Amino acid sequence: MRLDMFSAVRIKSSTNTIFERILPPAHPIHCPNRNLPQLYMVENNIINRASEEFMKPDKKKRNLLFQAFFKYFVLQYLNDDFNMTITASQLYGSNKATKQDLRSFNNGKMKIQSINGEQFPPYLKSARQVKMLYPPIKLKLQRNWFDRIVLQHSYNTHNTKWAMGHPMLSMDPMLFVMSTLWIREHNRVCDLLKRKWSTWTDDQIFNTAKSIVIGEMMKIMMSDIINVDTGHSFKFDLKPEIFHDQLKNITCSNTPFEFLLTSMWPSSLPEKFNNVSISTMLFSDNRQVLVNGLSKTVQLMIKEKLGMLTYNNYGNSTEPLTSVLLTMSRAQATQSFNNYRRQFGLNAYANFYKLTKNRNVAKKLQNLYKHVEDVELITGMLTEKRVNGVIPTATIMTNSFIVNSILTNSITSKDLWKAETFGGDEGFDIVKNANIETFICNNLGDNCNDFKVSLYAK
Repeated sequence: MRLDMFSAVRIKSSTNTIFERILPPAHPIHCPNRNLPQLYMVENNIINRASEEFMKPDKKKRNLLFQAFFKYFVLQYLNDDFNMTITASQLYGSNKATKQDLRSFNNGKMKIQSINGEQFPPYLKSARQVKMLYPPIKLKLQRNWFDRIVLQHSYNTHNTKWAMGHPMLSMDPMLFVMSTLWIREHNRVCDLLKRKWSTWTDDQIFNTAKSIVIGEMMKIMMSDIINVDTGHSFKFDLKPEIFHDQLKNITCSNTPFEFLLTSMWPSSLPEKFNNVSISTMLFSDNRQVLVNGLSKTVQLMIKEKLGMLTYNNYGNSTEPLTSVLLTMSRAQATQSFNNYRRQFGLNAYANFYKLTKNRNVAKKLQNLYKHVEDVELITGMLTEKRVNGVIPTATIMTNSFIVNSILTNSITSKDLWKAETFGGDEGFDIVKNANIETFICNNLGDNCNDFKVSLYAK
């Protein structure tokens, strides 16, 4: 795996946000590429699903629990400063005001509230410095909602909406579930530390619990989630002591713009969740989680397959999101799909059929792009042939950055990967033995007594 995969190219957005680039723009940003088809043509031929068709499920039978953990983890890369360093900012916040407002300053814990006998994140009225995204717009009518939200920060501060560490955790109920579970985990670890170190201050408990939680996140991502995502027989595991003397010159920089395009796919969301249209749940108050309870909602996430990342698999709820990603890609003059394959050491596709292995789709691509070298990054990822049930280019591009950021995190360094960092052997063991099942079950009231945690749907 190449760990030097992106060049030191930066672009500035309309809001003065600085992005890294894997590859420099294909042409000057404000000059249109006349070799690209009209956006509506790509939508009609490649993105949209016919109204009478059902969503194609993920071939590997990965479920919504897998999708929720993956998206929750990568949101920390899309924070205020777009840094690839793992800090759990999606849990703790990425600016001083948010960080302070989410803490209770009591025994190291984060703010919570009790609803129906369960612990949930606080409302915004209890954390007034926290900014969340709850736009009062309908996705079917507002095609540019993603651009408005992500790039222009159209925040909402309604008192009865949830306050969480990242503005986009309001995107769907699965992310809300994951945020709730991690808040509970932080507070659970605080209780363990308080019992062991009764004289510790609030800051000591909070910072040690944070180190443990960051370690848990990285361990689960590396050992559970990425192994499910790649489809390879080789198994990843987080054992920093093995590579301490081998990664001295490897660094991690800012999040590249292309990472946003390859990691935030909406097609994995089903049209319905628990028989309720997903379009009514996007950026909502997540009342259905309160009605069902967290344990039942987690069980539903385990049973439900995520949608396949592929062509013609987008309905009314998710097609606008994908179109906006394609628009953003064009606005930043993203290079061709084949050029990104070359950058990651993969062979470029010589023709449309070799790219997709589907003659009908290959013909559509030829009618749209004329030459395979003109196929856009997003279109290429949607139409690329599967290998072991996954699309190789998007998986390699995304997971390469994630693995790099884990291996280069300061917590995994020789100086910090030891018991003292985590409050002793008990805290260190929590990190080293972390897995998706113990994480989920430790933070549900029923301890998963009636079901088995899995990243695959039944």
